[in-house]
Amino acid sequence: MSRFWQRAFAWTCVFVMLLSFAPAMAEFSPRYGKLSAGGGLTLTMRVKAETLSPLSKATLETINDWLDGLALTVSTGQNSWADLSLMGESVLRADVQRKDGYTLTTFSPDGGSYLTAAGDPDALTLLCGRDFEWPDPSAFPGAYVKLAPELYEKLASHVTPKKSKEGTSIKNASKAASSEIYIFSGDDLNEFWPRVLDALLPAMEEVLAGQPGLYKKAEELLENVTFSGECKFKRFFSKAGDDMGLQFTGNAALEDDKRKITLFYGFTPDKGGYLSFSAPAVKGKNNFKLTCSVQLTSKNTTNTVAVEGTYTRTFDKKTVSGSVTANLKNAVKEEEEKWTGKVTVTRTEDKVKSTWTLTPALVFDDEGLSGSVGLQKKEGSKNTVKAAFDVKAGPYQGAIPPAAASAKDLRDASPERARAMVQEEIAPLTAALAELMESLTDKERASLLHDLRTDAWMNGPVTPALEAAVEELEESEEPEESEESEEPEDEWDEEGDE
Repeated sequence: MSRFWQRAFAWTCVFVMLLSFAPAMAEFSPRYGKLSAGGGLTLTMRVKAETLSPLSKATLETINDWLDGLALTVSTGQNSWADLSLMGESVLRADVQRKDGYTLTTFSPDGGSYLTAAGDPDALTLLCGRDFEWPDPSAFPGAYVKLAPELYEKLASHVTPKKSKEGTSIKNASKAASSEIYIFSGDDLNEFWPRVLDALLPAMEEVLAGQPGLYKKAEELLENVTFSGECKFKRFFSKAGDDMGLQFTGNAALEDDKRKITLFYGFTPDKGGYLSFSAPAVKGKNNFKLTCSVQLTSKNTTNTVAVEGTYTRTFDKKTVSGSVTANLKNAVKEEEEKWTGKVTVTRTEDKVKSTWTLTPALVFDDEGLSGSVGLQKKEGSKNTVKAAFDVKAGPYQGAIPPAAASAKDLRDASPERARAMVQEEIAPLTAALAELMESLTDKERASLLHDLRTDAWMNGPVTPALEAAVEELEESEEPEESEESEEPEDEWDEEGDE
């Protein structure tokens, strides 16, 4: 799949994630509460660009003429699918059907079908080289309240908690009125940890339902972590005596990567909350830090959600940082809701800062959610992307699940072999994209290729050709490890492509 459509698909998924977050707060959008009760969401997106660096104005006009009839639809629910259509006719499509024990991915109209094990990357992820799954942030407060009684019951069976009536301030949330403190030595917690996981993992699996890849990574991390020093759990209670948050401090290690862990979380329904997680190395400068705050307010007929998040990762003398700020307003009337606001996402690496800005202007009526979302990207002070997305979101539209009879079974294949096998889809996908390009004249194609033939284009990473994939399939199941595979990895955070 070309990088253009990878990014278009990624931003569509980001928008789906944003929709799943703010409106899930009951006070923000009554209409979305009813829509989401249907078990999924279908989003259709069209795009028109004003700036696409390095394209010239003439080439950009050609691209916009080409994009005019294209639409990308993503549907997330019991089964997920993505469809790229031209003038209403499907050109490329991928269906991902998750069942007990396996996932079936089908590419159409001329592609193949693939079986992968539950929890492993599906064939679409293998082909794209990235994972488009995100957890729903709004699910975590409810998940914590659900798992807390069993979790602390297990902790109390091993140590006697110290009770405190001293209040604790939590950003955006109500002040915690009291707390309980559970203190373990590292050795005691290591011995007791499997029982803690008995409470944690089922709740986490429920939160990550539909994202088995994320759950598997989290499960592997939690099952392999070891503790040392004093480890302290602090349980926060509201004035009414309900669970509202926690704090954990202690040293934790994954193999030789030892970190000092601090987790702080608190949330009040219909008000907001705060989460922070830091994991600096006990020795050295490696670090990982994440913060997120959410504030919900309602005044007259306008509901507002404000989100702030920061991210910093230092590993092997390299630092990558990012931030998210969002302020969304919903003017609620009986006949419709109007969403406006601004979402800004930044990422800084090698002292180069990229800034993405989304500006939604949406109306939610009986037909669903529709309108436009402006998109702008800056690299440093230069505008490299400026575009507008026409979007329409409505109830989940299920698809007829494809049959698994003729699917290629990748469940026992190594990750390298599975990735190589799905590269066979490059040929039909390329052919389908070539058909789209046939509408361009020779002059338009020449202009487009001229603008794209930059240094980054000519010298950037190359998508493996079908021949390379075939060669990889013919190699031994246990290829020799390269020097690249021996480089250290940061176990505390897996960072995907931009």
